[in-house]
Amino acid sequence: MRKLFIAQPWFGSFMRLGNFFQWICPRLKNPEDRDSPGGISNLTTMVNRTPQFRFEKFNGISGLLKLVPAWRELTPKVEAARHFHSVDWFIALAQTLDQYGDSNYLFVAIFDSSELVGVIPLRRADIGLHGVQLKALQLLSNIRETPATRDIILAKSVVRTEILAEFIRYLDGLDDSWDVVALPGLLEDSCAMTAVQMVPKLHAISTPGGACGYATFISCGLNDAPFNRLSKGFRQNLRTAHNKLVTKEATFVCACKPDGLMEFYPKFVSVESSGWKRNESSSIINHPQFDSFLRQLISQLGPLSGCEIHLMQLSGRTVAGLLCVVLNNICFLHVVGYDETYSQLSPVHLLIENLIMTRGGSGQLNSVTTYHAPEWFSSWKPDRTLNVSNIHLFRPSKRGAKLRGQMAKSCPNQSFDTPRSK
Repeated sequence: MRKLFIAQPWFGSFMRLGNFFQWICPRLKNPEDRDSPGGISNLTTMVNRTPQFRFEKFNGISGLLKLVPAWRELTPKVEAARHFHSVDWFIALAQTLDQYGDSNYLFVAIFDSSELVGVIPLRRADIGLHGVQLKALQLLSNIRETPATRDIILAKSVVRTEILAEFIRYLDGLDDSWDVVALPGLLEDSCAMTAVQMVPKLHAISTPGGACGYATFISCGLNDAPFNRLSKGFRQNLRTAHNKLVTKEATFVCACKPDGLMEFYPKFVSVESSGWKRNESSSIINHPQFDSFLRQLISQLGPLSGCEIHLMQLSGRTVAGLLCVVLNNICFLHVVGYDETYSQLSPVHLLIENLIMTRGGSGQLNSVTTYHAPEWFSSWKPDRTLNVSNIHLFRPSKRGAKLRGQMAKSCPNQSFDTPRSK
């Protein structure tokens, strides 16, 4: 007769001891990390908590392509999904980086059992923060290292858990090369901001992010009446611009399918590269890598109706253009350009007016944004504002604690606490 196994009082202690050695062994590689005074939780909590999620690293474009099917299923599960939650945005980005010999990026996939519930795109970077040079794993976003908004990708079912605490523990055991996880350009309703607020013991620095610390949105859905919000002066400016077009052959055209997008793209690049942008070397034509990225975006998003080019033409000549990325009824004005010769006609404003009337008026768009707040955009009286923050999460080690302490001393008025949930 078989004997039944009965768990003895010592058995739980034995299993917890096993968990302890799973946690401590990676740290033996780096003695300064053993006691982790800057850590996200104390030793007692660490050894008694069973990880809820499984993490796996995928390197470069080959790793990304392995995630594509599951990532496509994940994006609709993200609350308030935007273009930087879409795998197709990152395919375009990775293909461009690969084309220019840059493979210094990775994707950390997060699984709950066998289901993909999160992806954190990262690239290795040397960054300066308050005068201190740091080895960072920085959130990947755009081909240009600009203050662009970005996010981690998390299903809404897991975003309000301590998933970031487990992620930091995973990275700590995986890789000795980083001091800080840099999460710049986070909207206040982003997955990352929500997840950070769920772990108050994370050692973080929070600073205003983006180009100006906030992003504005024009609500333009069927019930939003965006034109009623405009000032009398701006409405008059639009009427004056239309009156000047009476004697001209003006047309507003849009491409949102691959063939039309590739036909319109050279015209858009030509007008975007005229005037001050070209003189200041900020135009597409001066940046081949950015040009490649936009072409990849068209290739990836065009078949999904996720990319649009809007042109204003006078007697067949293109005088202004918008290159937009659209996801979840949010229209991101990614690149804007116009011919300064026709600036008195306010061609960009007329294009946005046409975009709101045609796409918003037909129920195809709910909002239009630049994901920052340029002065010219304020003429449209954006009715929604979201704060943008940079979050830096320090490694749970003596060095991480020392670096964070250095910055706290040098910047006494800065916030050095994890943002709290509202």
